[in-house]
Amino acid sequence: MTDKENELFADIASELRKQFDDIYIIGKQLSSEPPRFPAVSIIQENNTVNARYSTFNELENVACITQYIEIYSNDREQKEEICKSISIVIDDVLKTHGYCRSLNQPMINVDDSIARRVMRYKKEIETHN
Repeated sequence: MTDKENELFADIASELRKQFDDIYIIGKQLSSEPPRFPAVSIIQENNTVNARYSTFNELENVACITQYIEIYSNDREQKEEICKSISIVIDDVLKTHGYCRSLNQPMINVDDSIARRVMRYKKEIETHN
């Protein structure tokens, strides 16, 4: 299986930690109230074989991968701006990995004192190398 989930997570987390003090980053779904803020959830939502590039003996050469990201901030004055700033950093990292953004929008959160932004990226041709 083509698996670059840990590498991608590490690259995103490293860049976010350089720019945002005490940012909470996790590789699984968060509840509507993260343990601390700002918070980012990075999830590989899908990893499927790109059948067009498979061999006759079903060797997986290429995968189609989707990343799903949620960003949370509870800053009293700039919560939406913080979420957007975090999304820009994530976007820059994922572009360098060849991912194409298909979603980046603010979302309603259960607790309206917390801003939430959702992002989705897809890469149609991910190889082992």
